[in-house]
Amino acid sequence: MSRNRRNPFPFLGKLAIFVYALYLSAHLFDYYYVSKTYEKLDTLEKQIVKALNDKLNPAPNPNTFFPDLKPNPDNVTVGSGSLIINADAQGHFRGNFYINNVLMPCIIDTGATTTTIPFEFAQKAGLPIGQLDTIWTANGNTNVQKTQIRRMQFGNIVLKDVNAYIGYALPVVLVGMNTLKHFKIETSNNKMTLTAISGSSVQVEGIENQKPTWKKDVVCDGKGENCRTVYSN
Repeated sequence: MSRNRRNPFPFLGKLAIFVYALYLSAHLFDYYYVSKTYEKLDTLEKQIVKALNDKLNPAPNPNTFFPDLKPNPDNVTVGSGSLIINADAQGHFRGNFYINNVLMPCIIDTGATTTTIPFEFAQKAGLPIGQLDTIWTANGNTNVQKTQIRRMQFGNIVLKDVNAYIGYALPVVLVGMNTLKHFKIETSNNKMTLTAISGSSVQVEGIENQKPTWKKDVVCDGKGENCRTVYSN
């Protein structure tokens, strides 16, 4: 007859199972805790982004932001699809232009790659806040945030969906080359002429649907002979 051999250490097997169960429980707890932590951080990040967007998207009030600004100051002459800007005493070309229907003081900066709006101005215009970026300027590197202007207006010239930066150390809007590329730029005698280049992003208000008006003239030589008809618009 065979006898059943008894385990001399019956508690060791139970202890091993208990320790292994504790080990698994600890890892499951760590996984749960880490997952919940990441979930909380993700929620917090979304709340911060939403708060910043809400802060930068108040209802624009163009009547109270710069109450003393005029759409067409004395140094700016508005034509049909063009602007003539007289330089100031420092040689800068300044004007008051609309960004999202909010009138703002601007300076034409042909040395700037991208149009940049001061933070306070961006708030008033309801511009969206975007990705943080670092750009190089004449004063060194500076932090900016990407945005997009729904509508810019220079006199009767309207640009739409213009990419721009939000800056934190500017007194006025810097109109850079990504905006100025839509214009033919001519400078002479302390005057800058900006003429809109027709395209999908550019509209000239009030003249898009108008037909040109032609003028008829009869031109003759000094003797009143050899006359010809000349048409001009």
